[in-house]
Amino acid sequence: MIKHLTFLTLSLLLLSIGCKSKKKVDAPTRSIEDIKIALENHNIDYQWFTAKAKIKVTKPGEFIPSATAFLRVQRDSAIWMVFKKLNIEVARALIKPDSFCIVYRFDRVYEKASTSELFDAYQLDLNFREVQDYLIGNIPDIVTDNMEVRQNQKEIICQTEIDRFLTYLRLDPYTLQLDGFDIFNQKNESVVGRFEKFKEVDGQLLSMDREFIIDSEEIGKSKAKINLSDVKINQPATMRFSIPSHYEQIKYYR
Repeated sequence: MIKHLTFLTLSLLLLSIGCKSKKKVDAPTRSIEDIKIALENHNIDYQWFTAKAKIKVTKPGEFIPSATAFLRVQRDSAIWMVFKKLNIEVARALIKPDSFCIVYRFDRVYEKASTSELFDAYQLDLNFREVQDYLIGNIPDIVTDNMEVRQNQKEIICQTEIDRFLTYLRLDPYTLQLDGFDIFNQKNESVVGRFEKFKEVDGQLLSMDREFIIDSEEIGKSKAKINLSDVKINQPATMRFSIPSHYEQIKYYR
């Protein structure tokens, strides 16, 4: 159970946000400058981001129960998550720029170490700001120099780099908004993300339903379906977190 919950926690790092509009008959041809500007304008300017997420992870040969996660992000300061099953809390996590802690209620244990240890253990070549960006749907630094673009009536595909990973960004040719991505590292491990069901939140259309296919040496091939609700931007929230004195410290991520 702990292994699966830890995977659910880290799968949230791969969240992204897109938007769509009703299709017209012919898609316009977009210039490279138009596409670059659209990608730059994609990111949310936020101090707080909160949401509820229903998560279903499937993996060949394994049964992984669905879970509900409550996410709160304070820019440059903290990431707070609570996981529940059947409305019972099973895990709670608090990640800060220099430290992290995850409490597992059923097993009465907790993990605590530096954030760099956590990221290194899961081979996440990211810094804290980049992790927050992925959680709320922002695109970290993109290498737009020499970006290759292919266009058709269905989508615009941009081949570029994000955080040193080979990335294919998929944009709606009518709105120039992000519909998905394909990311590959040097070992050809990959994350493929697709976005559906869009809703306006504080003037932005956000994808409420997301699907991610993850293929890596660490976890094999898995699929995560995430349904977001109760999304709020720039509304401060509490981040209650404590470690019961009778819980034992462990290091399951090793």
